Amino acid sequence: MEELKPIPVSALNKAAKQLLEDQIGPVLVIGEVSNLMVAKSGHCYFSLKDESAQVSCVFFKQNNFHVEPFNNGDQIQVLAKVTLYEPRGTYQCIVSQIIPAGYGQKQAEFEALKKKLLLEGLFDESKKQIIPRYPQRVGVVSSPSGAAIHDFIQTLKLRMPMIEIILFPALVQGEEAPKSLINALNQTIHYDCDVIVVTRGGGSTEDLWAFNDEAFVRAMASIDLPLVSAVGHEIDVTLSDLVADKRAATPTAAAELISVESQTLIQQLEQIEFQLNKTLQRSLAAYHEKIYQLSKRLMTPEQRISLFATKILHIKQQLHFSIQRHLARLEQSTQKNTLTLFSLKPNLLKEQELLKNRLQQLHWLMEQCFKQKEQMHSNLIQKLNLLSPMQTLERGYGIVSSNKDKAITSIKHISQGDSINIQLSDGTIETVVQKTSNH
Repeated sequence: MEELKPIPVSALNKAAKQLLEDQIGPVLVIGEVSNLMVAKSGHCYFSLKDESAQVSCVFFKQNNFHVEPFNNGDQIQVLAKVTLYEPRGTYQCIVSQIIPAGYGQKQAEFEALKKKLLLEGLFDESKKQIIPRYPQRVGVVSSPSGAAIHDFIQTLKLRMPMIEIILFPALVQGEEAPKSLINALNQTIHYDCDVIVVTRGGGSTEDLWAFNDEAFVRAMASIDLPLVSAVGHEIDVTLSDLVADKRAATPTAAAELISVESQTLIQQLEQIEFQLNKTLQRSLAAYHEKIYQLSKRLMTPEQRISLFATKILHIKQQLHFSIQRHLARLEQSTQKNTLTLFSLKPNLLKEQELLKNRLQQLHWLMEQCFKQKEQMHSNLIQKLNLLSPMQTLERGYGIVSSNKDKAITSIKHISQGDSINIQLSDGTIETVVQKTSNH
């Protein structure tokens, strides 16, 4: 016999937990509630028991906000995962769904999937598309031999015979139905349909079960086209009804939902035509009145020419009068200036000589001022040169700075190995400090 090696308790519990979760998986358990305790966190802890056994259960807050309250002594069913609580080594059920006793396995699975998809947002009203009022092409996913497709086509042709109908054949019940429905649904995206109708006639819950298939419901949610679900009768509600953009109680109701009756459409068109004609007549009458009013203000070419001729004559007369008046003013001004000139002529030569002397004096003063300013400028340059650091550098000194162009004034500011720059009068030396010493 092979010798057993000891293992820690934690390893044992971990292995047992893995075994429980892998081998048993989800279970539907029925029993009586006992030891119910609701923690402040909102989690529910209770036992589920029958005549000879009991099991501990945990119902976490995130799963229990849609559940009707239950109490000790209630008979319930739970959909749960069997696992092991490692710290205490006790096995328990992690509950995901609580169902009143009397539900069957299928219904429990239906409710669990419905809740799961609801929490994921697949049924959100905000995601639903508007069904087009006047579709031109309708895709139908259904059995080609069922009464449902016959009722749908007959109703649609009576109401709006101009609509094109494309049938995408699929199985509507049985184990292969979900896959067949998904394939047919995926084909619709290649035909430029305005709306898709998924339909079948009535039947038992088992017959309609393909329309509760998770993969098919997710496929419907992923289609970017308006979707109508019409499965079974009015009392039958499938997950495909919930995920669709619109639910119709029957195939006939679906045809009525996506169409307008021909007679109603004709009446609407006639009403629109009447309103358009009425609006057009009002507009034409208004334009005729406007044209008439404008025509009364229009002039004939002869009238327009006569008006322009009168305006030109008036302008010509004004221009002639203005020129005559201006010439008169110029003549008066000329005579006045002539008299003034003759009166000033004896003093003209004297004034010219005085002006000439003043100009000579001004030139001399300007030259003296320029010379004085040049001398002051030269003195300032000499003083600046005496103070310039470049003069100091020409006498053999240098300016030491770091690589960051910061002047170094003490050996305290550098260390051995630092890179420094030494500026001389005719250039810069880059070097490395080998050693420092105090005076």
